[in-house]
Amino acid sequence: MNPTLAELSVCVRAQVAVRYEVNGRGRYRLISHNMVFLNAQPAADSLPRELTSREYYAAFAKMRGNEVVVETKKRLLVRKNVTDAFGGEYRLNLPQYCDLFENKTFFAADDDERLLLGLSHNDGDESTLVGDVEEPAQRPGNVRRLNNLTNSTSTALFGGAAPHFK
Repeated sequence: MNPTLAELSVCVRAQVAVRYEVNGRGRYRLISHNMVFLNAQPAADSLPRELTSREYYAAFAKMRGNEVVVETKKRLLVRKNVTDAFGGEYRLNLPQYCDLFENKTFFAADDDERLLLGLSHNDGDESTLVGDVEEPAQRPGNVRRLNNLTNSTSTALFGGAAPHFK
C-alpha cells in the first residue's frame, strides 16, 4: 500500500509527533528530528480528518517545477483507498477508534485522491531558506553548524494529574 505521511496523519485521532523537513535538490535539504507531543486540535470524531498547518506542513526549497510536482505527490497526496483501509482496520481493532464515523466530505464526490496543497509552500529554485536556517541565529537552541547539532527537549503535561508508569 505504501502510505504517504499525509495519509497516515489524516487517519489518526490526533497528531502527536511532528517532523520538520525542508525538501530540496541534492544537498539542499534540512531535516529536524524533533518530536513534539502537543496538539492544539481536539481529537477527531471522524476519519479521514482535516489537518491544520500546525500539524502538517511541507516546504519546498531549491527545487525546479517537475521536482516540486513529484515531491508534492509524495508528501501531500491522500488516496481514498488508503484512508478507507486504515480507517477500517483501526475501527475493527482499536477500541479508541470504534466509535469514529467516516468523514464523507473529505474527498470531493467523484474524486479518489486529494492533494493537501494548502499545507505547503514552494520557496522556489533560488530559495535561501536552507542557507538562512544554517545560520546559528536562525535556529533555536545551541546550534553552531548543521553538521554539529545539539538539541534540547522539554515535556509539558496538560490535565489534572501526571500519568503513572508501571
